[in-house]
Amino acid sequence: MDQTLVKEITYVELDQLELQQKDWVFFDIREDYEFEEGHIPGASHCPMEFVSEQVKTLEKATPIVLYCQSGRRSGPTAVFLERECGFSEVFSLKGGYEAYQSESHES
Repeated sequence: MDQTLVKEITYVELDQLELQQKDWVFFDIREDYEFEEGHIPGASHCPMEFVSEQVKTLEKATPIVLYCQSGRRSGPTAVFLERECGFSEVFSLKGGYEAYQSESHES
């Protein structure tokens, strides 16, 4: 899958989105054990293989932010949701949970 089509959002931009948008969805698409080891507050846990089922009830214009451990899984999943499921605002958290941990420890 062409990673250049992935819309990425940084953790700082995610904070701004949280302040501006009330109707957006934030999914941690990692495996159960990864989520249990730690996750970003406010994220709903939805393992990657269940994302397409989970989003069926959402409006196609709903902004969706996905993250995994490093961005390698969330990027292709974001592209899939746009191309195959018809969503227009899907973002992958740049650097995933690892970037969040770095950012949150710097603050």
